[in-house]
Amino acid sequence: MTTKIKLNKEQEKLVNVLECADFNVHTYEIGGEICAELETYTDGGVNMLITLEPFSVEELKNNVENFSIDEEIETNRLNADYRNMFTITNSVEDFTSFSEKLNRILESLYADNSIERTIKEYKIRNKYVFEGAFYVNAESLEQAREIVDKNCSLLLGGNINTTQSDSVVSDWEFDIKLKTIIY
Repeated sequence: MTTKIKLNKEQEKLVNVLECADFNVHTYEIGGEICAELETYTDGGVNMLITLEPFSVEELKNNVENFSIDEEIETNRLNADYRNMFTITNSVEDFTSFSEKLNRILESLYADNSIERTIKEYKIRNKYVFEGAFYVNAESLEQAREIVDKNCSLLLGGNINTTQSDSVVSDWEFDIKLKTIIY
């Protein structure tokens, strides 16, 4: 005898939205936690399985964000039948379309605000780079570089400055637009 798994409101909404998007939803329990396997086909006919452990919008969101078209193509092209049926261009188009479908599903889940979006704080490391030049009167290039390194600066919100006199650092030339480097 099969017992029906009791779903919460979020999970019920997930089932409805996914089934409307031509997914088969198979729920199961692991250690008292409700999970699901989602099955559908791409427009090109590739069978797609997505496992959600736990069965939640957040876990679906993680899967959508981590869906890699490149990995799907690479994995499927290991199969000779797939290679014979799909050119690389066909594969890119098919999995791009599937990725867009996943994103539309996710957006529809948030559309009526019955499911809250999870906002996280991310630390993004970056550099702001101003490029320009100081005109330095010195005995050698090495000495000029040392003068700039030790005596010239820019403080955020401040001005370009030097501790040297105009006879040593005669001028400067910097573009006011900075370059952002995110890493």
